[in-house]
Amino acid sequence: MDIEFSSNFQTSTALAYFIFAMTLYPRVQQKAHEELDQVIGRTQNPMFSGMKNLRLPYIRAVVKEILRWNPPLPVIVPRIALEDDWYENYFIPKGAAIPENLWGMNYDKDVYGPDVEEFRPERFLQESEKGDEYELKPDVENEDGHNSYASFGRGKAI
Repeated sequence: MDIEFSSNFQTSTALAYFIFAMTLYPRVQQKAHEELDQVIGRTQNPMFSGMKNLRLPYIRAVVKEILRWNPPLPVIVPRIALEDDWYENYFIPKGAAIPENLWGMNYDKDVYGPDVEEFRPERFLQESEKGDEYELKPDVENEDGHNSYASFGRGKAI
């Protein structure tokens, strides 16, 4: 099964949802703006090359929440079963295409809490041990900055 999706479509869709979320949730927009002002200031523009060294936990949480709340693709490219298998009471034959339902994963109340319908970046944050107001929860990103949630992709997705 060959499926191709344009990365331009995914990027533009994610940006459209970002604008939509910032319009619907001005409190989130204000908090993200305050974090940028505090870390970067108002006299310079943020440069992508320097973003790795900046500590922007709230903005990172906003991006993760946008991709959780409205993923650009609600179902991603299916995985192929490498061998016959059983999942609960379902038989999965070797070679079967298994789609990953991102919408279902991203709205799992056991993972994201009972308020999964709400746009709330704080679900990815915790109080900081370093004295800062907050930081990303340790299970949100691996030590190398990659994502640990499957719904965000594996590797350098965000």
